[in-house]
Amino acid sequence: MRRYKPALETYRMVAQSMGTPPGALCMIASHPWDLIGASAAGCSAALIQRSGVAPFIVPGLAQPQIVATTLTEITAQLVRAK
Repeated sequence: MRRYKPALETYRMVAQSMGTPPGALCMIASHPWDLIGASAAGCSAALIQRSGVAPFIVPGLAQPQIVATTLTEITAQLVRAK
């Protein structure tokens, strides 16, 4: 691919290789900028809050659908959403 996040092709390639639409995927990361490309590609996004990592709130920029402090909490929210 020779492309890196946040290039849309990166996320679309993952979805295609899994045989699913991007909307069925969720990117989980502890840095908000890692979620920007995934959101732009149509994936959902989950942010693991870490101390020292500031929120990235910009008007018009999609925010993560799930925010929690642990992967266990994010998993529970994903299960409830399905």
